[in-house]
Amino acid sequence: MKTYQCEHPLFAALKGPEKFSRENRECHLYVTFSKKVRREIHLYSHARYDLWTELESNPEIDTFNEWPPQFPAACGDSIFYFRPSFITRGIDGTYQVHLIDSSEILTHRLETAKTASSSESIADPLAGWAIENQCTVVRWQISALRSNRLRLANLKQLMRFACFPNRYVPTDVIAEATAVLRHQRTVTVDFLIQSLRQFDESWVQAAIAALILDRKVHSDINRFAFNYSTQLSIFHEIK
Repeated sequence: MKTYQCEHPLFAALKGPEKFSRENRECHLYVTFSKKVRREIHLYSHARYDLWTELESNPEIDTFNEWPPQFPAACGDSIFYFRPSFITRGIDGTYQVHLIDSSEILTHRLETAKTASSSESIADPLAGWAIENQCTVVRWQISALRSNRLRLANLKQLMRFACFPNRYVPTDVIAEATAVLRHQRTVTVDFLIQSLRQFDESWVQAAIAALILDRKVHSDINRFAFNYSTQLSIFHEIK
């Protein structure tokens, strides 16, 4: 059983919003279901949806808050406020604060705080805040998030198979799929579906998606679109 220290400075910030209230009706809004937090989440902008895809598909992350509060941070002798895109807690109990570097508001506040400060040299105003709050600040660039657009699109498709409310992939389907994979060096998605005809195809697809997302099965989704001919292997990476 996992236990976490409630006295961590960011423990309370992991609590998600009690009720979502749309603040910007002109900005694109994504509504999706997250297995990690077991609830529906709301994400403004394409960039935040892309970042959620990376975090949701990372098995090293235990949980997150997609709507964290604003935090005050010291910049020399001045203070500025910022709202992270996500706060995550890893399976090892470590906390990370995720920022999308293209945020014009954050950049403006940092520059304003630096200008207002009497300190001659301020390398990164968030560095001291991260030490004080026992976390790591991760700054994402949109170009890095979308460096492999095919992989990103495949991950989103796998999410649609594996992430849905009030339903979980039956363990017997995952166990049977794993058994078939252990007897074959490399198989296709179609081969696995045909080998498990006793189960509904949608459940087999969900099991395959869950195994790939949990990184228990290697695939070629970094190079090719996910479909019936996608290569799968439980033993080795597929190049």
